[in-house]
Amino acid sequence: MAGSSGTPLRRRLRARRPARRRPAHLGNGPVPFPGHHAGRQSRIIVAHRRRGGTGRGNDPAIARSGPGHPAPGGPARPGLHGVHRASTRRRRRSGPLRRTDDRGDARRRHAGSGARRHRPARVGRHDRGRDRAPHPHPGGAGRPGAAPGRAAAPAGRPAGVQRGRRGAHLAAGRGPAGGVVAVHDWMACPAGLLCRLLGRRPVVFHVHSTEMSAVPGRPRGAVSRLLAAVEDAMARRATAIVAPSVTMRDQLVARGWPAGRLHVVPHGCEVAELAALAELPPAARHEMRTAVRSRHLPGGTGALVVFAGRLSAHKGVDTLVRAVPLLRTAGPVVAVLAGTGAPRTDDNARVAELIAGLGVADQVRADYRFLDPDELFGLFLAADVCVFPSTYEPFGLVAIEAMALGRPVVVGPGYSPEVVATGAVRCARDDPATLAAAIDECLGDRAAAEERGRRAAESVRENYTWARTVALTLAVYREAGDRAQPAWSPGGR
Repeated sequence: MAGSSGTPLRRRLRARRPARRRPAHLGNGPVPFPGHHAGRQSRIIVAHRRRGGTGRGNDPAIARSGPGHPAPGGPARPGLHGVHRASTRRRRRSGPLRRTDDRGDARRRHAGSGARRHRPARVGRHDRGRDRAPHPHPGGAGRPGAAPGRAAAPAGRPAGVQRGRRGAHLAAGRGPAGGVVAVHDWMACPAGLLCRLLGRRPVVFHVHSTEMSAVPGRPRGAVSRLLAAVEDAMARRATAIVAPSVTMRDQLVARGWPAGRLHVVPHGCEVAELAALAELPPAARHEMRTAVRSRHLPGGTGALVVFAGRLSAHKGVDTLVRAVPLLRTAGPVVAVLAGTGAPRTDDNARVAELIAGLGVADQVRADYRFLDPDELFGLFLAADVCVFPSTYEPFGLVAIEAMALGRPVVVGPGYSPEVVATGAVRCARDDPATLAAAIDECLGDRAAAEERGRRAAESVRENYTWARTVALTLAVYREAGDRAQPAWSPGGR
């Protein structure tokens, strides 16, 4: 629709709007963006500063600048070049986004006092990695013979790193200059794969447990197979793999993981509550043991057997419940189960049904809850023997904690022999009779059991410090950074 003067109504209405004033802090002339190349004509988009960066701006005095292109109201500035930006704007009428060229965009911005608001400039696909630092040579060339449109990296920037609008980006295949990526268990495997494949960073894969994907003897469902596939993919690409015990390393090698990149780094065990109990004087130690035993043993006399952990089947709790009626130790024996079942399982109901079915409710007591560290360690200290009959145990920190207090310990076949060493009795089979014989051995000869516990406490203090764990871990990281080898293929180990 047009008015009497033949001017479209939209143009007439726009001309009546008052001119927007230029912000005082931006000055009168166009604002240069350094780092553009000579010979490229482009526009400068002046934007208001917002939150320390650039925001929107509306200025009718914006013009193309470059060699021989003076800004309106100012002299020509031959050394001033703009930054090329491919921006998109929405038309005032409804319609799709369209891209405007430099000439048409500049002509519309200078159409009188009614300059239109425009969307913030967007960085084009080919401009994100472009350097914005001033060029050391006149004319915008970073070096003699440099191709137009390509900037040389500044002297302070390492090769292989590009800096764009969104930050620094690592180029592929540049070695370990960016450090080592540490990935822990299956939950971080997707991020580790991206760092290895896209960032070409050396990745160290820490495998603390494969309980969710590959427990020996447990049936594997769809979720377990998916997690195992994710772990296998990360193992094939990892620069190094860390396992907490020799037994777990051997299990991973049996799964087809590269033996040459598997390292054993045991966990540390330095807990303040443990240290405080271990340093108690004999009188205070005896007083605490008596108080705890009186709560679990009738009259405070008899033998106290303690289990701690989840009531899952692979923890061997069913074997322990079946072993209690087979004990030949004279006097009352009470086994305390400190722990509860895994979430969304029927572990508690299974154990309760087993206890009731065997008729050992007066000998096996389960609270079906986890204990606080103070209460748990006090229970360890009061126990005559601590039993952890696991059939699968990547490391077994709970046994190390009981050994740190100098208590006699019996472990199942899932424990790695070098973890408990000579500080515990290790059962070779998952069998109630075998477990009952090991418990009777500790309860029958109290002096030998106490001596074994003393040696176990010394072994824990020497071999399971965090200083040793950190030193071994850093050694693996350094080796991974030095190797920075390509991804492992199924044909090579």
